[in-house]
Amino acid sequence: MTLFAEYDFDEALIALDSLLGSFDSRIARHEKERGMIEEQSRKTILIVDDAPENLDLLSGILKPTYRVKVAKSGERASGGDC
Repeated sequence: MTLFAEYDFDEALIALDSLLGSFDSRIARHEKERGMIEEQSRKTILIVDDAPENLDLLSGILKPTYRVKVAKSGERASGGDC
């Protein structure tokens, strides 16, 4: 006598996969919402330089901590054209 003969394992696997997929989507949604809140709470820093390599370097260093905006000139920075 087989103990598990009355169970349909394919149906069980499909149900488990569906349950886990639903759980994964809830986790992803929560992480996205949390990231949006963290993004909103970060301070913004404006980097102004006419050398693109400096803008790239500084923004790369600061992005993990700040929301970064860059401008290639003082005119663009003061005019809000970042």
